[in-house]
Formats: sequence, C-alpha cells, structure tokens
Amino acid sequence: FRAKHQEDPKLRDEMIAMLAKIHNLKLPIRKRKNLLFEDIGKMITHAYEHSPINEICKEANYVNLLARDLRDEWKLVERIIEKTNAPTVLCHCDFRGSNILVTEQGLICIDLEYSMYGSRAYDISTILHEWGKTEVFDRDMGKIPKKETIMEFLKVYIENCELLNPGYA
Repeated sequence: FRAKHQEDPKLRDEMIAMLAKIHNLKLPIRKRKNLLFEDIGKMITHAYEHSPINEICKEANYVNLLARDLRDEWKLVERIIEKTNAPTVLCHCDFRGSNILVTEQGLICIDLEYSMYGSRAYDISTILHEWGKTEVFDRDMGKIPKKETIMEFLKVYIENCELLNPGYA
C-alpha cells in the first residue's frame, strides 16, 4: 500500500476502515494501557545507559538531540498521552504500507506479530509517517502529510469508528 494507492479515495477509505475495525476488535490477550510506550521509554533509557548517545549526536551534528535529553522528552510525551485519556484499543503496532496488501479482492492486513492493546494514535501516526512515500525505506522525517490529508484521514477514521461502535470515536 504505497503512494499510488493512497491517492485512490476508494482504497484509502478501505484502508482507514480496516484500521478502525482493528481498533474495535476485542481479543482475549493481556490488556495493559500504554505498554508500548513503557517499552519505548525503557529502550530510550537503555540507549542512554549503554551507548555514547551524545558522542554519536555530536559526530552526526544532531543539534536538536544534543540540546535535549530524550528521556525527559519521552516522559513529557507519556504525560500528554495520559492526559488525553484516550481509549486503550487493539493496535497493529506495525500498521504501515508494507503490511497492507492490495489484492483484487481488496486490502489484506498482515504481520500482526506486534499487536497489543495501546493507543490508537500509534497506528495512525505510523501509517501517516509513510504517507506519500514511494520507497519502503524512505526515512525522510521532513516529509509529513499536508494538514488536509491528516484531517481527511481522521474524518474517515472517525466516521468508520462511529459505524462500528457509536460514541467510540
């Protein structure tokens, strides 16, 4: 599911509807709020404790990373997420173009090995991070979707959530 598919309103809306359905699933697996975010925090702490982060940032001239401590930044992100009081939903946790197959019968979501309960914002931000990119490994962080694209995505997502479970969105 790449840029050419994202430009097709029918396929785009089908992909967004599929995400809303995933987020509405109820599975009998461990349900801990923000487990993924806890793990990311642990990874950041581990990196600072076991890697020369500041030296790497100096060598790569990552001025913004040198000016901040990612551990503090991550704690701020966690507090913001907690304040939103967002629902804990089933997340794919790797909802990206490479894991959405385009077939003649429609879209198929694959690679659910990282699925867990968490914030639906994780899946939404993952797919939007890739929006408009043509290469699988395009990691250009400067390319973000236009505000109109994000608003349309969220509008279709909310509409689909409301169809599945009124009041859920």
